Amino acid sequence: MRMPKGIPFIDTYKYTKRFEMAVSLFEACNMQCDFCFQNQKAQREIITPAKVMKAYPVIRDYLDNVVKTRDIEAIDLKLWGGEIFSDNLSDEVINSYAEFVEKLQSDLAIPVTVVFLSNGLHTKYERIENMINSLDVSFKRIMLSYDSAGRFSHPSQKKLFVKTMEHYTQKGLFGGLSIVLSKPAIDAYIAGDNVFMNIPTDIPICGNYYIANRKWPAYLPSWEDIFKFFRYCVDNKMFHVDIIENIFRGLIPEIQHTVARMCNCNEAAQYNSGDGYCSSNCINDRIRDIDLKKYFYGDIHDEITEENQFFTRSYLLAKKNGCYTCKHFLNCTQMCGASVVFKEYDAAKCPISELLDTVTEKDIDDFKEYFLHKYGEKI
Repeated sequence: MRMPKGIPFIDTYKYTKRFEMAVSLFEACNMQCDFCFQNQKAQREIITPAKVMKAYPVIRDYLDNVVKTRDIEAIDLKLWGGEIFSDNLSDEVINSYAEFVEKLQSDLAIPVTVVFLSNGLHTKYERIENMINSLDVSFKRIMLSYDSAGRFSHPSQKKLFVKTMEHYTQKGLFGGLSIVLSKPAIDAYIAGDNVFMNIPTDIPICGNYYIANRKWPAYLPSWEDIFKFFRYCVDNKMFHVDIIENIFRGLIPEIQHTVARMCNCNEAAQYNSGDGYCSSNCINDRIRDIDLKKYFYGDIHDEITEENQFFTRSYLLAKKNGCYTCKHFLNCTQMCGASVVFKEYDAAKCPISELLDTVTEKDIDDFKEYFLHKYGEKI
């Protein structure tokens, strides 16, 4: 389809020295989180090294083109499932991750860093550490998915998660938390969730906006819920929540570069080698889910193509959220398009705009102090 003339161009972060490639290797998982929309029928599939490497040719060819056509200095690779460290996976499967990473670095002839995303519910730590320590890459970490609601079905699961997090912290491999901002999770964080609150500020917390699945009525947050979470983080100096850090970076010219828009397919790509609809495919794949089509804002989804889906998503986001007339538009990171364009999401007011309206000089000073502590740079 052709985008109508006169639609403002959505500028994006133009620092192109690094490129992020996130890959969902498979969907087999040892959990069934309420808010997940992966294909649960595929969660019990048998995983082999060949299944892991199935995505490799696609990823290699895609990144080879990126490296050849752009000024890229490194590839930041993220690997997840499903659950890539589940105890029921064979040692051969675990070791195939190292083969994937090292082969990619060799074939591309460019430095590769890697972050493995796990839900933390595993106990065979040694084989995982051996695999990671064997990698000849400049950066290698394990990020753990954590959510205070909709994830753990029994207290023993949370206990094991905490044990796993503490173990990898001691080994120097813990790379941070990945959380989903569902309504019940936000309520728990604001109430003082002990895991969330006790992550040191030099460890990142990756905030992911909730993207609707079939249980969305119980999990979809309002703009006010998200604003309260943002304000809570700022009030508690939790600038290591990446959404918050990026919002504040947009306020300070010395470190702003160009604003890091939330939906930016020019700086990152994501691939799902499973059979379902992982969040890694965002709207691009989710619009093919017939049962969910009716919930998306607008009536043009049948016309979205591979070539225009990024711009279409950005346009729908900006139009629905009122971005074009917002006074913060030029230095705003924007919301996640896949969450905002969902028809049932109430865009009565944008939580980022609401936060920026409340930012004080003290908040800016607190952020500068955090930035100095984390990066050793005074701004």
